Amino acid sequence: MAKKPSPERSEFDYVRLADRIDQARTDMMIERVIDPVHRAAALDELDDLPQEQRREVQAHVAERAEHSYEDIRTDLPNERWFKERLATAESLNRRYDLPVHVLIMDMGGLKYFNDRYGYSAGNEALATVASAMEAVSRQDESFAHRSGDEFGAVIFNGNPQPLIDRLKAELARPEYSVNGKQLELYFGLAALQPGESIKQTLVKAEQLQKDDKHTRRAEVMTRLEA
Repeated sequence: MAKKPSPERSEFDYVRLADRIDQARTDMMIERVIDPVHRAAALDELDDLPQEQRREVQAHVAERAEHSYEDIRTDLPNERWFKERLATAESLNRRYDLPVHVLIMDMGGLKYFNDRYGYSAGNEALATVASAMEAVSRQDESFAHRSGDEFGAVIFNGNPQPLIDRLKAELARPEYSVNGKQLELYFGLAALQPGESIKQTLVKAEQLQKDDKHTRRAEVMTRLEA
């Protein structure tokens, strides 16, 4: 029996096939980003995706983050965890008069790394800062990646300055550079005061961080661009 010829594909069929291939690639990328084993490589490859696919992957990751306590880019606790940590700190302060400090940090030059070397370099810079934070943190000194270039910490002791000093010293070590550029942070530190809400303390810390950035940004960017 003669073999029946295959029907010719229409242009519409090819468009549908291309769409299915694109969706399959997007789904595979999402799975790789979620998988801790393949996450770093997958994040590096996001730059190569078409804008629409990249946005779909990023939206899925953001949706997943809403139900998680871990930041997918740095493996640090995320903003959801940080908010709960703030609430816990306020409760402990009210009940036991426990000293509480809120520390807000902003990584200098994230846009520079993204624009100059690509988003993979920006992700590497964030992960490198996170590694330094994990290296210096002690009990009750956990850090969180809030969003973008911003990090936070809630500190349960009367003197948080040694933690800041340890973090600055750690980041100054050569192994914490990215593309030969040493990473730096802007800092804002505020103590929870009597009669003050933790949200008010957070706002003060955020403003102090912005003040530090305004004061030091030019010198930090000069060092990065050198």
